[in-house]
Amino acid sequence: MAIGVAVASFFNEAEEPARLHIERILQKLRKMAALVATQSGDLSDAEVEGSQIHRESGPVLKLRLQVEELLAQYPRPRRRLSLEGSGSEYVFETKEAEIADGLITLYDKGLLDRLRDCEGDRCGKCYFARPNQQRCSDRCRHKKIEQTEHFKSYRALYAKEQYWNAVSRGLRSEIKNLSRSREDHKTKAELEERRKAALEKAEAAKRKREQLKDGKP
Repeated sequence: MAIGVAVASFFNEAEEPARLHIERILQKLRKMAALVATQSGDLSDAEVEGSQIHRESGPVLKLRLQVEELLAQYPRPRRRLSLEGSGSEYVFETKEAEIADGLITLYDKGLLDRLRDCEGDRCGKCYFARPNQQRCSDRCRHKKIEQTEHFKSYRALYAKEQYWNAVSRGLRSEIKNLSRSREDHKTKAELEERRKAALEKAEAAKRKREQLKDGKP
């Protein structure tokens, strides 16, 4: 949703006075949403549909009035007619006023919970989440994966596999450079044994890595 992305961008880019004012509105809207959800959960469907009194009770009414007071600090938007002659749109005098109105839209649509702060290491960036999205970007998501023991074990096995393959290649080069003399033949046999052992270790690391990738112990 475009307005959700715009609100998140505002939190990341706006200067402190404007951002703090918008944060106050957001906090109160979130409290309202939580209270309304709790009260609705205590009523039957018929009661919820038949009366909206519970939505205006005590704490909810107080929060609504506080939000309206904060919103009243912004100039009212004006309507601008489309140049094509069909429809119109609201025009806000400031970006902050537009974002404040966007928060109300997110509240009405029940989407405030998708406005989140990234929990990635040293990130904290605000983002408007897609369903099941846990981080603001693929980069932060991958950083989270890198911190798991599973990933660390996988990387360690991969490094071990690459190391023994490199040892094997180095020994193969040494073998190729040997002459056909009896003395070199003995050395060649020893090097070949070492190369086979290195390959076996590389294959063992590879098998463990593939088992780990498949979720096997």
